[in-house]
Amino acid sequence: MTVNFYKYTGESKVVKKTLPEPAYTAQTVTPYRPLSDLTGELQLDYNSIYYDCNYADFGGKYYYITGRQTMPGQQMILTFRIDVLKTYVAENAFQSLPVIPMRSEMQYNSYMLDSLQPHEVAKYNYVMDPEGADAGLPNACLDYSKLSLIAAVVGTDEPTNTTVQN
Repeated sequence: MTVNFYKYTGESKVVKKTLPEPAYTAQTVTPYRPLSDLTGELQLDYNSIYYDCNYADFGGKYYYITGRQTMPGQQMILTFRIDVLKTYVAENAFQSLPVIPMRSEMQYNSYMLDSLQPHEVAKYNYVMDPEGADAGLPNACLDYSKLSLIAAVVGTDEPTNTTVQN
C-alpha cells in the first residue's frame, strides 16, 4: 500500500479541497487498522517528516492525521480520522442543493438579525457635567462586559427661541 502525506493548510470544512504536492510518499506500509468507523491507525518506519504533515491519502480515501506515537525499533504509529467530505461527498453534490434557512431558538447568533428574538432596551437619562465630572452616572452603565450599547446625545435639553423668517 502507498500512502501520500501532505502539509494541508486550507480550510478543513470544504468539499473541494485542493491538495498540494505530497510532502512524502511511503511505500509498503502495514495494513490499516480501523479503530472505529471514522478512525484508524498505521504503523510505519519512523520518519520526522510525519510530524510536519497533517493530511494523508491511501486506499482511495482521505484522512486527517490526528495523532503520532513513537514506538521501539524505529517504528511509529500514526492515528487517522477520515475526511468524510473529501472521501464520500461527490465534488458537485452541493452545487444545486436547495437550502431553506430556518431560525432556531437553540442556536441563536447575536450577529444575525432575528426579529422574533426577545431583546431588552433600557433608556436612562443622565446629565453630564461639561467640565468632565459625571453627575451621578453609575460606573455599571459604562461597563462593556455587560454588552451594553450606549448612545449619547451631546447638547442641551433647553428649548431654544428661534424664529424662522421668510
